Amino acid sequence: MRIASALNNDSLYRRTREKRPEPSPYRRLLRLIFALVLVLAVMKQAGKPQVYRIFFSEPAKRLDEERKAVERSLAEFADSSDPEAFALSATPLTKTIAAISDERRTQLAAALAARATGATADPGSAELANALRIAATDAGESLQSPPAESLLASAVDSMRLQVALDDFYLAKTNDGATWKATDDDAFYRSLQSPTPIGSGARSVKLASVISLLQQPDVYRLRPVSVSGRVARVNRQTSKQNVFGVADYWEVWLQPRDGSDRPVAFYTATLPVEISTFDGAPYVNDGPVIDVEGTYLKRIAFRSQRGSELAPAIVGRVTSTPSPLGLTSATLAIEPANETVPWPWLIAAIVFGIATAAAIMVSTRLANRKLRDARRRHAKQIDISI
Repeated sequence: MRIASALNNDSLYRRTREKRPEPSPYRRLLRLIFALVLVLAVMKQAGKPQVYRIFFSEPAKRLDEERKAVERSLAEFADSSDPEAFALSATPLTKTIAAISDERRTQLAAALAARATGATADPGSAELANALRIAATDAGESLQSPPAESLLASAVDSMRLQVALDDFYLAKTNDGATWKATDDDAFYRSLQSPTPIGSGARSVKLASVISLLQQPDVYRLRPVSVSGRVARVNRQTSKQNVFGVADYWEVWLQPRDGSDRPVAFYTATLPVEISTFDGAPYVNDGPVIDVEGTYLKRIAFRSQRGSELAPAIVGRVTSTPSPLGLTSATLAIEPANETVPWPWLIAAIVFGIATAAAIMVSTRLANRKLRDARRRHAKQIDISI
């Protein structure tokens, strides 16, 4: 005897669980098509270096070039005839620079700048040389030049003084503000030097804009490399300085890492194809360039959203190829080569419409069969009661 339910005329006994129907082959085909489209989209993006280059370290070729550049910068001051002196040349005279007065530091900066430009006459006076030697002796720092010889006459001691002076300038920079007087020395010294300044300028790090802004303790006052699209170019007149910098270029870059924060880049020289945008309010579809230099500070600027910060990098424009051997110009025109022939486009549209129609018809037939099965099951229940 079977007891009927008062709710839906169904049995109150436990029924055997019906086996779930297998998914429709059309739905399975549709899922496979969607998965294939997703895989193709990921493969297409994987072929663009700018998508993933910020997550990996520098290529071996670029690291080798940077190592050679550092060696060339050290060789400008090193005495090749004295290997031991060259080994000691990396030790800056930090205590000596800290012990002298601001006036002596200014005289020393002018003397070293004249030496870097190849001037035959030594701008450093006898009083400056004497003050440097007394400060070095009091600080307990060893010197390579003879006692009767000026420190600036020694290539090794001159380089050690320059590195210590650069570190002193970098330590004075004020992070997270507009340009101030304390930033001028490090700013113009970075413009004058063809390579990043300071004792920490040994390896260049490729970084994203978000990393530079959110991790200033890791990247600030160190050489970094950023890739971006030129958005604005302005030529600026320099303040009075002892480094011989008369003017410089201010370039605002739109980074290629997907962030909407700009990059403020400053350089003493600029390629002709980029300098032509001087004075334009905004450059549409500007060229993509790679810049390299010292990350001095986070500079404040005003935008439509209010006051914001942007990383300020002082250095030079590089033409180093990307990890896949593509230059910035190649990356800029890459989307133009992705046109799809119109026959394939029409075939894809027809295939999509046919697939959608087949799925709709199969779904309609499946629903009709399900309704008929429910009606037959309901009639059998009424007859049994």
